[in-house]
Amino acid sequence: MPTLSSSPDTLTIATYNVHTCVGLDRRRDVGRVARVLRGLDADIIGLQEVLGPGGADLEDLTVLPVLPDSDPSEVDQLATFADALGCEARAGANLMRAGRRYGNALLSRHPIVAARRFSLARDGREPRGAIDALIQAPRGCLRVVVTHFGLSGPERAWQAERLASLLGTPWEVEIKAAPRATVVLGDFNDMWPPSPTYRPLIDRLGGRPPWRRTWPAPLPLLPLDKVWPGPGARLVSARAWRGWPARVASDHLPLIARLAMDSGGAGNHDPAVG
Repeated sequence: MPTLSSSPDTLTIATYNVHTCVGLDRRRDVGRVARVLRGLDADIIGLQEVLGPGGADLEDLTVLPVLPDSDPSEVDQLATFADALGCEARAGANLMRAGRRYGNALLSRHPIVAARRFSLARDGREPRGAIDALIQAPRGCLRVVVTHFGLSGPERAWQAERLASLLGTPWEVEIKAAPRATVVLGDFNDMWPPSPTYRPLIDRLGGRPPWRRTWPAPLPLLPLDKVWPGPGARLVSARAWRGWPARVASDHLPLIARLAMDSGGAGNHDPAVG
């Protein structure tokens, strides 16, 4: 299957919930997911449900019961992906599972200038969060946010308000130039734009994202995953990645898009593109 190859004027960007590398055959196969990621040939990839290294609990992270199929000696999934793709990586763990860090992650071919974790945790719910990063792309600095929303409607609406507030807050680090564009990547666990999940983000990002069905992987029915261009980014094309072994490597398909950084600073977010 052909890739959405980047050009000097575009970036190939993907989001993928890897389901801790447990496929539909119930096997945890990190190498298989790495092969899917290589096949995307993307410049920037946002990941959800990644198992990272073990170690002491991070401050403000929650310790969950041991997963039945967890192996504390297991490889660091994000490090494996970064090595296989030759990318820089940043982790954004939201909690600990079986002594291992678990949550969002970011891979980039281009230099990651800065990155921080932003909490979207709601009392009584599984802790959620976002990675907020600045990437030095060929056409200028790009702000990339990677997130994974919760399972209940009120929780997602609250998280959307929080994330919209984050996107309205500029970075307070010394960089050569302010970000020229913004893109949000994630599994939003929600389907359609009338939902309160999307209203604050539609207002903040200036339009709706492309809607592509990514779940469940064998016969995708629901558009849970989004590559969402914000101000300064223009969508060129987008599609769910259906190549083998993506249809079995996770319960989600990767979503891959080509974006242009708009010189005029106003993005084109037509959800029918692609």
